[in-house]
Amino acid sequence: MQIISQSGKRGAALAGVWRFATIAFTAATLVIATGFFTRPEGEASADVGQVVALGVCALFAGIAAFAEMETGGRAAREEERRLRARLLGHSFALSEKGSPSTYAAGRLLSMLTDSVERVTEFRQNYLGATIGSLLAPAAILIYMAVAIDPVVGIGGLIAMPLIPVLLGVFMKFFRKSSGANRRRRSELSAAYLDAIRNMSTIRLFNAGPRIERDLAEKGEANRRSIMKLLAGNQIVIIVVDGLCGLLLICLIAGLAMMRGASLSTAEALTIVLLTVLLLDPLSRVAGFFYIGMGGRAAQKAITRYLSGAGQSGGHPAGHAGEHPGGHPAGHPAERGEHPSAHRGGHPGAGATAEPSKTQLPQAQPAAEATAMVTETDMLELETSGGVVARNVSFDYGRGKVLDGVDLTIRPGSKVALVGPSGAGKSTLFNLLRGALALQSGQIAVGSARASRGKPGELRRECAVVAQNTWLFTGTVADNVRMAAPGASDEEIWRALDAAQVGEDVRAMPEGINTYLGEDSALISGGQAQRIALARALASGRRILFLDEATSQIDIESEARIIAALRDLPADWTVLMVSHRHSLLEIADEIYELRAGEPGIRRLAGGAENASAGAHNEKRGERHE
Repeated sequence: MQIISQSGKRGAALAGVWRFATIAFTAATLVIATGFFTRPEGEASADVGQVVALGVCALFAGIAAFAEMETGGRAAREEERRLRARLLGHSFALSEKGSPSTYAAGRLLSMLTDSVERVTEFRQNYLGATIGSLLAPAAILIYMAVAIDPVVGIGGLIAMPLIPVLLGVFMKFFRKSSGANRRRRSELSAAYLDAIRNMSTIRLFNAGPRIERDLAEKGEANRRSIMKLLAGNQIVIIVVDGLCGLLLICLIAGLAMMRGASLSTAEALTIVLLTVLLLDPLSRVAGFFYIGMGGRAAQKAITRYLSGAGQSGGHPAGHAGEHPGGHPAGHPAERGEHPSAHRGGHPGAGATAEPSKTQLPQAQPAAEATAMVTETDMLELETSGGVVARNVSFDYGRGKVLDGVDLTIRPGSKVALVGPSGAGKSTLFNLLRGALALQSGQIAVGSARASRGKPGELRRECAVVAQNTWLFTGTVADNVRMAAPGASDEEIWRALDAAQVGEDVRAMPEGINTYLGEDSALISGGQAQRIALARALASGRRILFLDEATSQIDIESEARIIAALRDLPADWTVLMVSHRHSLLEIADEIYELRAGEPGIRRLAGGAENASAGAHNEKRGERHE
């Protein structure tokens, strides 16, 4: 698999051409300058043409050197952006398909930053210039053989190829240390990032000492691998400079002495000066140990990931019926989610909600609950703001999570989706919002339609409020405008009031310009969740999806969110995944998924179920 674009290859080749030109013009400058220093006494001074030629060659050498750096640097930055976009796109695609090859966030971040930089530094800045450096000595030795002395030139041409061969054999002994260093560095960065992202959970479970020991062990392993790599690098430098460079100089000098009787002073001095240029490739070859080997190891890792052969570096892409882990398909601002597992840093965010004791009444048989949706129904609901799932099945590779699910949500209705853990609620929810690609069946959300393997434009039709809210570092207005970039202050206030958080924001020091802090640490969890709801309401979409949106907040905030949802205009369509019977009270219909059972069951109306649930709760019965 090719991970470098044709444009990137052209950039590397152009950098090699400029490197060759730099050495060639430098060699020409030395040859012309030698004529000045070895001019016999009494001979006329150099003519104007020679002086001009000397100045032009020196100028072009400088221009070529600058062009090499500029070309290689620009090509590397462009290739970094392209490769990172490709990796992110591949990660999103894996997440949509529920693939187990999705890497953990820390490991993917290390690949997107360190590995990508190493690959582009090697392929764009180093490889092309090194090839140019290796070709230049051949041209110089050919010049020596033709213009100065054939014995010196041909002797150097014979010896020159032996140096990179010997170095390649030598550096095979250190190749493993480069790969081991890349793995240790990736493991340490992934562990450190995971610890930072889950610091609240680590404190909650008093796991700090254990995580500290784990990080210390990984840090020590990384230090040892770095020292081993540096030791090998120093050996390579000694071998290149002290052995290969010395041997090359001695060879050229010996040949020149052998031919001394037939060489003039100018020719001998020219050979000496040009020999210095022959050492340039040696420094480039020495750099292969820490640039080339690191870049090749990173390139292999990226190729494995893009080819789908990578193994999960942490959590699998999904458990049956639960959220697929790894990397979400869609921008966090669009989804309103935090990439980590828990929010922390303010009340009501980090605690786990108590399981609801609500027991729902017996469901109706699937055949009686949901009729098959016709093509006419699909088209009608597509143009009127409804949601339809027809014959939807999904399998993470461990058996079907969803099997022939048919669901119809009429425009303007509020529907709740319930069921025990592992029944497939989150899988169906993610399919409907376009975070997972369909494996079979059809889904229509508003005017968007998705078929097998193509989520389509579902994400553009719905606004999502997730269980774990993600607010960006910035102000209240900044976060609301993530979903509505052109929203005026008045429109932001209307969205905040509709989400029952307007009073809270007015009480803040700067109103909608109040800074929320990193991970919204300066406000409560309930306020953060209601601001996320306001962001969804400001998006202009009339289909709202809520995934356990009240499970991690206090009772007062939950009541305000319920009031906000109850007061939504009649043209809003709402799907709620929830266990809280207080949220089920506002549902027009309730559907239930059960693990291992095909289809989906429709329960009675929302008010009836809430009343029955409250009654069963008093009896101490518990619905999973």
